[in-house]
Parts: sequence; C-alpha cells; structure tokens
Amino acid sequence: MSKLFFTISILACLLTGCFGGGSAVQAKAAAMRRTFAPELSPKSAPAGARPVWGTVRLNGFRALAPFDAKTFLYRRGENEYAADYYNGWIAQPADLIGDLFARYMETAAVFGRTVDARTATAADVAVQGIVTGLYLDTSGSRPKAVAALRLVFTGLPPRTKLLVLKEARGEAEYEPEKRGAEAGAFSAALEKAFSSLADSIRKAAETDDLQFCKGD
Repeated sequence: MSKLFFTISILACLLTGCFGGGSAVQAKAAAMRRTFAPELSPKSAPAGARPVWGTVRLNGFRALAPFDAKTFLYRRGENEYAADYYNGWIAQPADLIGDLFARYMETAAVFGRTVDARTATAADVAVQGIVTGLYLDTSGSRPKAVAALRLVFTGLPPRTKLLVLKEARGEAEYEPEKRGAEAGAFSAALEKAFSSLADSIRKAAETDDLQFCKGD
C-alpha cells in the first residue's frame, strides 16, 4: 500500500467516522446547531394615515445567491464569505422575510392588506421582493448585520408594466460575545430596511411617482 493511498484512507475515515464515534460527533454537532427566525416590533401608522394601496398582491420574496442559504453568512472581506454551520435560519430566509414584510407594511398602513399571489382576490398592484444582501459583516472594526432588499411593483392585467422599483439597506451592529446577538442584529437591520422602504413608498405616493397605474 502506497503512503499516499494510506494517507487518503486515514483522512476518509476521519471524515466518515469509521474509527468509531463518528455518529456521536455528528449528533453532538447537530445538537449545538441553533436556528432563528427574525422578529420585528413595527411601529403603528400615524393617526389618520391612509394606505398607498388598499390591496397588494405579494408575489413572494426570493434571495439572490449566496444569500439564499439557511446558514448565517459572514463577510470577511471583499468578495469573501464564510458559512456558519452552527447558526442559521429556521426556514428559507426569503420566506421568513416575506412574511415579516407583509405584516410590517400592513401595520404601518402602507398597504391596506396583502394577499397571496395564489389567490384570486382582486388587488391594486403586485409586488415582488428580492433579498440582495443578508450577512454578518466582520470586515470592519465593529461587526454588523446587513440586510439589503429590492421591491419591484407591477400593475395587474391588463396594465402589467413596471410601476416602480425601490431598494433599501439596513445595518445593525452587535456584540459577538453575547449569545444570540447575531439574530437580534439581523432583526434590527431588517426593521431599518422595512422602515426605509415604507418611507420611500409614501414619499413617492405624495409626489405622484406611483401613479403609473392610472394609464397604459
């Protein structure tokens, strides 16, 4: 047996646990893994605020790669990311963010209500959300969570053209030595992004930048 083959065999055994205890190690690692869901406390709308749209059809959220991963991602430097096996999302991050977004916009009275794209309920406009960034940035002096979102509003048939596109970015610093601080920072970053989007949509409505739906 060559030395190279012996070395490869040893490495394979170490990785697969063939020396015994491999399943125990894997079980211990799985037990150490923690999963989270973002939580928000959206502010109520100002008294007398009227929704920009009465009913909005939510065509779902999707996340661009690599931000569609269920593991937390760390940005270490330019174009360098690392996955955290021990901490992640309880479900697909885009789905979690989409649900929070709908509740936030309804509570803030930006939308009267949101309906799922799979329903036949009539709506004033449709929106799709895109997660363009979702990571923990450790490249600077202080670590922070970053959430970047894009909204694409379109008219409904027969007026299906693009109405408006909005983008926002939220950041929140955290103390890495505190347990669960990363998850809390993600929640804070998302809330800032949602708040920025809500303000942007309201301002656009006030200046008639959202009135394309009135014509073909």
